[in-house]
Amino acid sequence: MTHVLVTGAAGLIGAEVCRQLAAREVRFTAVWHRAEPPFERRRQCDLSAPGALDAIASADAIVHAAALLPASFADCAAEAAANRRIDAHVLATAERLRARVVYASTISLYAPGTGAALDESAPLEPVGPYQEGKAWAERTGLAWARRTGLPFSALRVCAPYGPGQRTRPVVQLFVERALAGGPLEYFGSGAREQDFTWAGDAAEAFVRALDGPAGTFNIASGHTVTMRELAAVVAGAAGLEPDAVRAAGRPDPQEGVLARYDVTAARAQLGWSARTTLREGIDQLLAERLEHAR
Repeated sequence: MTHVLVTGAAGLIGAEVCRQLAAREVRFTAVWHRAEPPFERRRQCDLSAPGALDAIASADAIVHAAALLPASFADCAAEAAANRRIDAHVLATAERLRARVVYASTISLYAPGTGAALDESAPLEPVGPYQEGKAWAERTGLAWARRTGLPFSALRVCAPYGPGQRTRPVVQLFVERALAGGPLEYFGSGAREQDFTWAGDAAEAFVRALDGPAGTFNIASGHTVTMRELAAVVAGAAGLEPDAVRAAGRPDPQEGVLARYDVTAARAQLGWSARTTLREGIDQLLAERLEHAR
C-alpha cells in the first residue's frame, strides 16, 4: 500500500489504524468530521454529504471505520440512513480511485449466541436500524466487489475497547466505578458472556487486511468472560476488595447469551490473532485514566 484513506480516523478503531500505519511508515490520510485526530495528514468532511471525498485524488485502499453512533440503538432511523449514505459515498470513491475497501462491521449482526462458536457462515439476525445498516453495507460491498473487480473485506469486530473510547461500554463503566472505589454491580446472575477485543489488536487486523485476501472475518479475542468475572478482573486490577463485586438485584435483558465466535478464518487468511489479554487491557485503561486525572 502506498496511500491509505482512513475514515472515522478520530474513532477508537480508526485512530489506532492510523497510529499503526504511521509506525509502519505507510502514507495515509485521516478523514474526520467532529473530533479532530492528531495526525499530520488529515481532512475534515461530512461523509454523508455528496462529493465529500471528491478532492481525494489517489488512494490504494480505504479503511472505512466511519459511522454515526446513535444515542439509542432502539431509535436511530436517522443515523442509520446517514450511515447508508456514508457507506455508498465511500464505495463510490473507492470505485473512482480503484481502491480496495476494508469495512468496519460488527459481530452483533449474528443472532445471540447460545454456546457454539459462530463462524462467518452463521446466519445473520440484525436487530434495529443500526445493525440492519451494517448488514446492508456488507451486502452492498460484496455486490460492489463483484461488479468492479475490486477487493472488499468486512471485519466483524467484537466489543472493542481501549484508550480514548468515547462510548461507555461495560468495560469502561466498570473501570470508572473501580477508580471511584466501587461497587461493581452486574445484572442478573452475572453469567452472560462477552468477548472483549483490545482496540489495538482489532486495528492490526485492519492493517493486515490491506494486503491480505478479501473476505468476511470475525475479529474477536477468542476468550469469553462473564459479567461477574469481568467485574472481578477490574476490581482486582484496581486493588479493590472482592466484596466490591456484587449483584445489582436487577434482571439482565441478555441473560443466557454466550458470545462465542470462531476466529479461524482471520488467523488462517490474515495471520491475525488477538494478543492482549483482558487483564492487560484493563491495566492499560486504569493507567490511562489515572494519568489523565493528574
